[in-house]
Amino acid sequence: MARLRFFPLLVLSVLLTGCGQIYVSAYWNQPPPPPPNTHFNGNVAAVEIQLRDDGSSVRDYTVVTLRQSNKLTVLRFCGPHGSEFPISADEMVSVELAPGKDCAQLKSVRVIQQSRAE
Repeated sequence: MARLRFFPLLVLSVLLTGCGQIYVSAYWNQPPPPPPNTHFNGNVAAVEIQLRDDGSSVRDYTVVTLRQSNKLTVLRFCGPHGSEFPISADEMVSVELAPGKDCAQLKSVRVIQQSRAE
């Protein structure tokens, strides 16, 4: 019964194909979107603490910019986490997070590479 709803549309598209170019396509079995990335690596380029007033409360966020191979990734965390991120061109960190609606929950920050001065 549900398939009959599209029958007039199909007939109309067949009738109008002589009047120009009409393309009709559909794809019903789309795969689900991939899960959001929860691991990021890079050098900490910037850490910014933000306060937001939503009218009923003030929330603080930590915005961290990671740099890896001239690519910047900006992450926004719920709460004050600035002290957990070393800002150093010599230290690469691995960040694990749990995605959220407004901001991510920080799970861990680990220094994974540290260059040695010679």
